[in-house]
Amino acid sequence: MSSLGPLAIDRAAAGDFGPLLALALAQERVGRQMAAGMFFAVTCSEDHRLVNSEAIERETAGRFLRDSLFRTRWAACDSWPQGDVPESYFEPVRSEKPVLLLSGGLDPVTPPSWAEQAAATLPSSAQLVAPSVGHGVAAVGCGMNLVERFLEDPRPEQTDGSCLQEIERPPFFVTPVSPMEPSTEARP
Repeated sequence: MSSLGPLAIDRAAAGDFGPLLALALAQERVGRQMAAGMFFAVTCSEDHRLVNSEAIERETAGRFLRDSLFRTRWAACDSWPQGDVPESYFEPVRSEKPVLLLSGGLDPVTPPSWAEQAAATLPSSAQLVAPSVGHGVAAVGCGMNLVERFLEDPRPEQTDGSCLQEIERPPFFVTPVSPMEPSTEARP
């Protein structure tokens, strides 16, 4: 989707909102695949009490949609049943078990710094970053092979993630159907 963003913005600036609408509809489809009840059960119980109005205002100041996402999501928590989460729940997980931490360098949801924080209390972990990938490294390039190899031989010191460096970021689309300029050559 990020590959289509620049084209959609360029077309919208010229008055053609079709590509922007197409992206919005595609995102809506992704949203329908999420279990909203589960989402609210988790976020309303775990996250809602940790975020206050001052933090929302500070973090969203100067942003295009400002605090609308927080306000609409948190409004559901006002009436959603919330479970009790013990304070110890928010303590970092500590374990000597082998752990593979895969991060996308372009991930806006769970950035590599979060894996770095997790690794601090997981001494038998391998933290690997795919610089040109967003969310979901395991599904891209050699990601699944890395997971498979780690499950077969869970030794962090033997885990080689150099193949993640070879994954290229998808190119930006320059037309609605292609990341490449249309050919100007005559066709036979």
